Amino acid sequence: MRKYYILIAFIFSTLFYGQDNQKLEVMRYYYQTKILVDISESKVLREGVAIIDLFVDKSRFMDLAYYERSEKNMIKESNISNEELIQRAISNRPVFTWFVLTDKANNVFYNKIGRLHNFYVEDRNEIKWVIQPHKLKWNEYEIQEATTSYGAREWTVWFTQDIPNQVGPYKFNNLPGFVVKAWDSEQHYVFEFLNSQKINVLSEIDGFEVYEESSKAKTKKAMNINSNQTFYSELEGTGITLDAKGQELMNRKKGNHINPIERDY
Repeated sequence: MRKYYILIAFIFSTLFYGQDNQKLEVMRYYYQTKILVDISESKVLREGVAIIDLFVDKSRFMDLAYYERSEKNMIKESNISNEELIQRAISNRPVFTWFVLTDKANNVFYNKIGRLHNFYVEDRNEIKWVIQPHKLKWNEYEIQEATTSYGAREWTVWFTQDIPNQVGPYKFNNLPGFVVKAWDSEQHYVFEFLNSQKINVLSEIDGFEVYEESSKAKTKKAMNINSNQTFYSELEGTGITLDAKGQELMNRKKGNHINPIERDY
């Protein structure tokens, strides 16, 4: 699978390279992530770091490596080689590439489905929680537990009112507190709060403008189609050729490997 990720990283870097942007000061919250990326390798969890950047009127949740790759791509360098672009993409290889923008009313879920760059808008209160009344202790925080069914996963979160902002990883931002930990029942996705700091960040990520709006229903249909395609479909029209071993690797069905956070398709 590593060859696949290298090829896709190269395509990503050359497609979205270079753009002007501005930086704003935000409060940034860091989460440790443990994610089962490939369902055919059930014991291999990839670890990383995710971030929530809290702006004045919105928040943004994404993989830290994805953000850092975007930030580097915003620096215009006319003499950079393709080899350097590949190494840059590999060194900032994210665990996940979807991200969520949240305002007072909505969550906007941005995702790459095959070669389609897609987003859909959903009411921030679409997720319904069952909140336990008793309080527990997690690290130095007093927490409560909440559960929900969403995206064909059973989720548990711990949240606290000791941190004033009403935010959390993924779309978990409509609870009466700050989410310090979230995980699904199969432990495929685990998010755990680490720390926070004030920092200057990009107001928009590189390549943001290529995402096209769709409905949730059409998004799920596209995900279903994508899961029945092979990894080789990512390379169609790119001019990239593979040897026999590479073709064997890339001709595997995606649905036997990918493990999207939303699997209700």
